[in-house]
Amino acid sequence: MLLSTFSCTMMGPSSGPTVPRPDQQVWLNEVAVINLVTRLVYDSNFASRRKLAEERYAALLRYWYKRCSLAGEDLDGGKRALNFIRKIHFDAGGDRKLWDQVVEMAKKPAPMQNGLAIPPDTH
Repeated sequence: MLLSTFSCTMMGPSSGPTVPRPDQQVWLNEVAVINLVTRLVYDSNFASRRKLAEERYAALLRYWYKRCSLAGEDLDGGKRALNFIRKIHFDAGGDRKLWDQVVEMAKKPAPMQNGLAIPPDTH
């Protein structure tokens, strides 16, 4: 879990001209997210790596939702980030079952934390 949080932190959000909408204050690091999502989808294909890949993937969704929604102040911004990650997931060959699993995991706060989870109406 620490590794994925560290990876997300190192990615850093972007702001300014790279955001998808003028009213979006923070956007995710697209290149880093594409690479990480692709790796997590690949890792999930191996039974020995699947559980850890799902946990890291859920942490990734929680992290970028929190950052792009400004800790819950801009819910649309967080949902745009999740939609971007969803597109990358399917472009990387991820299946619907994996996506549904990590979204359900991300709807719950991280273990031993009371942090912001993604909204329950996310699919």
